[in-house]
Amino acid sequence: MSTYLEAPVRTERQPLSIASTVARLALIGVALAVVAGTFAYLGGWFTPNNLTPARFADAFERVDGVHAGFRRNHAKGVGISGFFESNGNGVRFSKAVVFHPGRVPVVGRFSLSGGQPDVADSADAVRGLGLQFNLPDG
Repeated sequence: MSTYLEAPVRTERQPLSIASTVARLALIGVALAVVAGTFAYLGGWFTPNNLTPARFADAFERVDGVHAGFRRNHAKGVGISGFFESNGNGVRFSKAVVFHPGRVPVVGRFSLSGGQPDVADSADAVRGLGLQFNLPDG
């Protein structure tokens, strides 16, 4: 046994065949196409007619017209403000802070559906209610 390290044996690599070179380049091309296709798909280039928030909101203007100073949907409504007073009995059913005993400021809106601000208040009209509880911790 020798105490000296032996030099590594160097072998000459055989050049790649044309088929191997083409296969490797094709694999790189496929990988690039997959990455580019993924970006195009996520960017919406394959589905330009999909529903977007802007198209959804613009549909209300096409149906109901433009009414400056009013919301596009639930245009007719009234704002409210006040307090929600809890007696504490709700804590049996929920961990929400709003059900603890006490008083929480509330801002809200009652409204009729649709984009017509001058629609009649009929009994069969769909109504909406939105409430915002202003809790102490946000």
